[in-house]
Amino acid sequence: MKANFKRIMRHPIMFSRALSPFTLSHHPDCRPYSHHCFNFRGHRLCIGCFIGFPTTIGAFLALVIASWLGLQLGFLDVLFLGFSIEATAFLIKVLHFSKRVSVRVGLKIVQAVGVGFWFFVPLTLQAPLLLELLVVFMLYMAANTIVGAVRVYETEKTCGACEYKGNWSKCPGFKKVTKRLYEAGFLTA
Repeated sequence: MKANFKRIMRHPIMFSRALSPFTLSHHPDCRPYSHHCFNFRGHRLCIGCFIGFPTTIGAFLALVIASWLGLQLGFLDVLFLGFSIEATAFLIKVLHFSKRVSVRVGLKIVQAVGVGFWFFVPLTLQAPLLLELLVVFMLYMAANTIVGAVRVYETEKTCGACEYKGNWSKCPGFKKVTKRLYEAGFLTA
């Protein structure tokens, strides 16, 4: 099957609806990905997007507000705290890997706080504000690229190990979405 990009560009809202629930979960609805999502009010939501990103932004904004209120955090302090928080989350994940969603949500919160510290690091450089904000933006772009690359790798690894070998028109986790996209004209044979 091939994507009909002209139709997608002309009807983005219809495309998003046809792609649902994948638009919120970002993972196939199957057992290998069940620990990547949580359910909230009947919707499957991606833990990374709906827990990780908001927590990172919240931690970053909390640090900005704390610095405006007079809390002085130096470059090495913020870097060390961010590294320590990330290392702790990583060790817990490696030593006690769990597919329990509650554990993964907790670890995602800890990781996101650490990333929030890392995004705050440029604001401790005593450089012009515009330069500091540019470095924060560049860190965001780099982090987003890394997260995307890791996600593609993990998806190819997980789907490649599956009996359907990434054939999404046959995969039970994607079959419904693929059918809706085809029926709406966003996929062609």
